[in-house]
Amino acid sequence: LGFKLTFVPENMAYFGKYTDDLQRMGIECIYAPFTLSVNEVLENRGGEFDMVFITRYGVAAKYIETIRQRAPKAKIVFNNADLHFLRELRQGIALRNQDIIHKSIATRDAELAVMRKVDVVLSYNEVEHAVIMSHNLDATKIAKCPWVVDIAKKVPGFAERKDLAFLGGFGHPPNLEGVQFFVAEVMPLLR
Repeated sequence: LGFKLTFVPENMAYFGKYTDDLQRMGIECIYAPFTLSVNEVLENRGGEFDMVFITRYGVAAKYIETIRQRAPKAKIVFNNADLHFLRELRQGIALRNQDIIHKSIATRDAELAVMRKVDVVLSYNEVEHAVIMSHNLDATKIAKCPWVVDIAKKVPGFAERKDLAFLGGFGHPPNLEGVQFFVAEVMPLLR
């Protein structure tokens, strides 16, 4: 669309093939040891950016104020990926664990505060969109942005398929819970 894109990973890591692929697409990638922090990028080049796209509320919380100071003309677009507090709250209720429920309330306050500070929030589904609006009212502009998935033009029949893979980190509780459910409830049916 004619934009110059710059990718700055928070951990400033160079990820081999993945970084190289982005660069081949014309995306500028900034990483260590050439640049040592996101703040360094914002300090030296913030004035270049018209828009800053951030994923995850914890990352956004660290950099919103610096972006506002060092990239004053930039709009901040925040992709919440999922509502962390909602996931935590559901887990606390399911486990009847008051500590998790109280943690979810603190997460809610932090997550919604981030959303009030950005120019627009991208939300993947109507449920989360409604939850955000119910808390932040018109203090947060929200745009629905569904996951973009290329649909295969031809899907092999069941007889031609084999193997199964899961991609996700088990440090993220929903991933662990999802695999446990799949193994206990779905795999027996497949077998």
